[in-house]
Amino acid sequence: MGNIGSPQRMDYTAIGDTVDTSARLEANAPGGTIYISRAVADTLEGRIRATSLGDTVKLKGKKEGFEILTMDEILHCPAVGLPLPAMRGGHFLLKVSPY
Repeated sequence: MGNIGSPQRMDYTAIGDTVDTSARLEANAPGGTIYISRAVADTLEGRIRATSLGDTVKLKGKKEGFEILTMDEILHCPAVGLPLPAMRGGHFLLKVSPY
């Protein structure tokens, strides 16, 4: 992550394998579905419920055996400090303050 551009026009951006993988997961997910990697699922363990799709979805640039999961439910959201039982079934509504 960092600044890219010139003194006349600067952008803050992120590049690399993680960004590429995220973009490919998003592009392959059907509407109303969130695809995540095993690494993300492991990081969020205990806070989400996820279902493995195995390696049934192929991502460009990824070797065989790259596990993809659907994020089915948010069980706990530390940002709010409360469980969010209404956030399930692929429908998520979060209000984020820009401040």
